[in-house]
Amino acid sequence: MSAFILDPLHIHALVSWAALHAVRYTWQGESRAAAGNEAHMAAAMHAQNLASCRALYDEPPDPEAEALHAFRTGLATALKLAPVEVLKAADCYRYQSCDGTGWETSEACAIFEAIQAKAIRTLPGYAAAPWQLSAPGTHAQGVTV
Repeated sequence: MSAFILDPLHIHALVSWAALHAVRYTWQGESRAAAGNEAHMAAAMHAQNLASCRALYDEPPDPEAEALHAFRTGLATALKLAPVEVLKAADCYRYQSCDGTGWETSEACAIFEAIQAKAIRTLPGYAAAPWQLSAPGTHAQGVTV
């Protein structure tokens, strides 16, 4: 599979979902809320996606594709996304944005990880599932396997 520059709606929907679900992420030692920070988050994610594509392909930049699109709320799309769809969209974002140097320490990676973690915690049945699995005959609380 090859990397490509994501449609702005993809990023905007992830950011809108994050704001709608009170996602917080930590970057450079500072905790940041998604709500009220959507345009900044979308810009950071877009820039990382571009940097990843540039790292893979030695081609001149495409000004139209690289233009920073003004943040348009993807709220209508975000409202319709099930947690598994958010996880798939987030994985797509990571795949398209993790090449080159600096992904692990980028703000975009911190945003991705926070969205992914929140989406996992909102999966149906997650809250009711046992926290710990334990061996038969132990006194640990959880599900015995």
